[in-house]
Amino acid sequence: TLRAGQRLNLDLYWVAQAKPSQNYTVFAHLLGSTYNPATAGPVWAGHDSEPLERGYPTRQWLVDQVVVDRHVLTVDAAAPAGEYELEAGMYLLQTMQRLLVTTGQGPVADRIVLGRFEVVRP
Repeated sequence: TLRAGQRLNLDLYWVAQAKPSQNYTVFAHLLGSTYNPATAGPVWAGHDSEPLERGYPTRQWLVDQVVVDRHVLTVDAAAPAGEYELEAGMYLLQTMQRLLVTTGQGPVADRIVLGRFEVVRP
C-alpha cells in the first residue's frame, strides 16, 4: 500500500548479457487507471534517468556485472485511491524506442511489471 504524496525507493538490478552499444535511459513509472493531467497520461509517479543518475552509462557496462540502480518516485499528491501498476524498462532517448524484454521464446514486452500497489488517500 502507498499513500498519495509518499516517496517510493526502487532499486533495480541490471545485468548485461552482451556489451551495450548504446546509452539507454531507464524508466520507472507508477501507472493508474485514470488520466493524470500533470503527465498527460496514466503516470502518477515516475523517474527517468540514465543508470545511477547518469553516473554509469550503459555503454560502459561490463558483461555479467550487476548494476544496482536506485530510482526515487513520489506518488502525486492528487493520485486517486485505487490499484496501480509499477513498471520499469529502458529506452533510447533519441528515438524513445523501448528495449524489448525477451525470454527463450523471443520478445514478449517493452517493459517489466514489477508489482501492483493500492494507493490510498491520506
